[in-house]
Amino acid sequence: NCSALITLGNVYSDMKDHRKALEAFDAAILIDSRNADAYFNKGNVLYGNKKVDLALIQFQEAFALNPSNPQFLGALLGAQCAVWDFNSIENAWNDLMELWGEGQLVPIDMVLQLSDSPQIHYQCAVNHAQDLIKRINIKPSAFANGSHPKTGRRLKIGYLSPDFGEHPVGMSIVEVIELHDINNFEIFCLSLSEHPKGTVLDRLKNNVEHFIGMSALDSLTLVEQINGLNLDIIVDLAGYTTGSRPEVMAARVAPIQISFLGFASTMGASWIDYLIADRYVIPEDAVTAYAERVVQLEHSFFPTDTKTLPPVLSTDRRQQGLPESAFVFCCFNSAQRITPKIMQAWLEVLRSVDNSVLWLQRPLDVAITNMQAFALQNGVDPSRLVFAKFADSRPDHLSRHRLADLYLDTFPYNSHSTARDALWMGLPIVTYSGRSFASRVAGSMLTTLGLPELVTYDFHAYIHTAIAIAQNADKLSDIKIKLEYQVKHSALFNMPLFVNNLELSYRSMVERNVAGLVPTHMAITGGEAIWH
Repeated sequence: NCSALITLGNVYSDMKDHRKALEAFDAAILIDSRNADAYFNKGNVLYGNKKVDLALIQFQEAFALNPSNPQFLGALLGAQCAVWDFNSIENAWNDLMELWGEGQLVPIDMVLQLSDSPQIHYQCAVNHAQDLIKRINIKPSAFANGSHPKTGRRLKIGYLSPDFGEHPVGMSIVEVIELHDINNFEIFCLSLSEHPKGTVLDRLKNNVEHFIGMSALDSLTLVEQINGLNLDIIVDLAGYTTGSRPEVMAARVAPIQISFLGFASTMGASWIDYLIADRYVIPEDAVTAYAERVVQLEHSFFPTDTKTLPPVLSTDRRQQGLPESAFVFCCFNSAQRITPKIMQAWLEVLRSVDNSVLWLQRPLDVAITNMQAFALQNGVDPSRLVFAKFADSRPDHLSRHRLADLYLDTFPYNSHSTARDALWMGLPIVTYSGRSFASRVAGSMLTTLGLPELVTYDFHAYIHTAIAIAQNADKLSDIKIKLEYQVKHSALFNMPLFVNNLELSYRSMVERNVAGLVPTHMAITGGEAIWH
């Protein structure tokens, strides 16, 4: 029957046998062409295989059959953003917010991507945490009652992630993990996904005391095995992102549980004690929008792999399809993060700066067509949008940043690792900082670098700042000279200092726990942990 075929399709999908999964969903649709789940699941398989235009059709079918299902609408909206269907995005978003207003569980990734409201992020996360508790059947461990770590030995720290590979999180955290003081900390990498052999994976496996592959384990076994490690602290690097296992954290596998790096928001959950941030991404007057106790690191919370040195430039503008003499604005964030409103701002900048182009990461062909149509509608020659060629390697991608003049950030979901990469390569960024964590990450980096003049707080200032810099060669030169100096000397790329501050926060959490005190907000200042 139809339900059995859908179940079979999902089993094949979990086994990564996508051909058989699609066959099962197609067979289900043949039996019942009005079964929305069959279209939705087929769409998910196609989307996961980068066939987003085909997935979009399936999500449209599912949504048409059941327009009150927020998962169907969220998937449809995500596909619309990926193909840059600018005529449909706003309506779908408004419909999703209507369902959210009715108390429905809406996809949190779309909320973070399209809303700058910390309050909406918080409530959406709380809904997800409550839904997770209803769905899982795992009894919280004794740590739920506040067991205390033992003093007088190395602290056991577990990093839980599906991204210990050539992934932005893996590439950002690898040096932090390598630099931990092994005389005082015993480090465990708990890997939730299989990754092909690569630099990050090799470094972690070779330099970390315990690298444990756990991707094949079911939730119950995963929880039991992590419980058996007797960790003092577990650090979740994934939150509610792809491949994460939040049910592990919900089961309370360590006396102190932390969210860090991979999920730029609150998890809305009672089982996350602390969220690693900084004074900029979460100012003191904003902590009430977070379920966790906020740790404000002294400088930016965002780490870097400084061992991957800036590569030499191995290409030129002509090879990259860029005009030799043009002013090159760029943004290498994904198409999903480029809202129609931010694109309108960029096009206004292009209209104001003669002989300028906008260099973008290459999206799907259908998204290119849609972006070009949008440019034309807004009075800009579509040829002024230049889509980057696929880079053969990460060093090739990093080095080509040197061909651009100014990076324009996305809003409300900033560039995060992509912003860090641009700054590491000496490319200045103009950013727009809003109220949400995700909208303030690039601003945190620029503030740490001593470049607050590149941080703006509304669209008008954002547009004006980009234009003013592009039209003043001396001003741009001064900014680049300052950035080049700060890359070498500021705290943003000082990973030993970063790790010292992070370890100080870990020790302070444990000391507080041993004293029988509940978690509270913490600021790291001048080598001290200050509780407040």
